[in-house]
Amino acid sequence: MEYWGVFALYHLNGVRVPDWLAETPSEKLDAQKLHDLDNAEVRREFVRKIGVERLSYSLGAATLDTLQAPVGGTYTLLELDAGNGSRWKYLRMENPSLPEVWHVEGVPNECDTVQKALNFRNGLTEDQIDEREGAEWYQQGDVILRPRGAAKFKRFPSTIS
Repeated sequence: MEYWGVFALYHLNGVRVPDWLAETPSEKLDAQKLHDLDNAEVRREFVRKIGVERLSYSLGAATLDTLQAPVGGTYTLLELDAGNGSRWKYLRMENPSLPEVWHVEGVPNECDTVQKALNFRNGLTEDQIDEREGAEWYQQGDVILRPRGAAKFKRFPSTIS
């Protein structure tokens, strides 16, 4: 959207993005630009535009772990080339509300399993997980709802969207 040639806003799928992301054809996007994006929604649009398979290939992705969650679909822990000889870890997940839309979120390099990456993402530690006695909790996008006062939680949310 351009205003009298003076000011412009760029959006993809309702998300405000940098002009270069909106205007650059997908085949000309440099996968390394993923590392420059701080906002999760903008990263999602970058991944959507470049394609998760091309992004993974271009960044030399190595699959470290995969998990089929009871709610929320398939999660994959990837290690990607971050440039300068370093590698970063990312959690790749399908959006349960928008099929065929994938998210790629950075996680600490200490995460060596999908479960550890999910615990980091959900603000839990392994000692807070109790599958038998833990409290049910819920997730809507990035919003997490847990019962007040609970110290232990089920591994996965009861509902996710």
